[in-house]
Amino acid sequence: ARFRLEGVGDGKAPFAIRAEGVPDNIGSVSASFRMDGMDMGFNRYALERQPSGDWRATRIRLPFCVEGRHDFTADITVGSQTFQTAFSAE
Repeated sequence: ARFRLEGVGDGKAPFAIRAEGVPDNIGSVSASFRMDGMDMGFNRYALERQPSGDWRATRIRLPFCVEGRHDFTADITVGSQTFQTAFSAE
């Protein structure tokens, strides 16, 4: 599967997540965001399966960091497996 964060800028505006190539037998896909050493609260977003077979969630907002950091980790859960990727929202 391939995941895309579409429209992530400075972290203030909403963006979308698209998952392509997710196997047909998967029943759920979700994403949450965190920073090392920071409690970011609950921020899990469920992606919805599209007629095309892709999964998508819109109007996603990154958690606000009071220290002004921009170094996030996305935890993408596909079925029962979680994958992580680091990114910066500047």
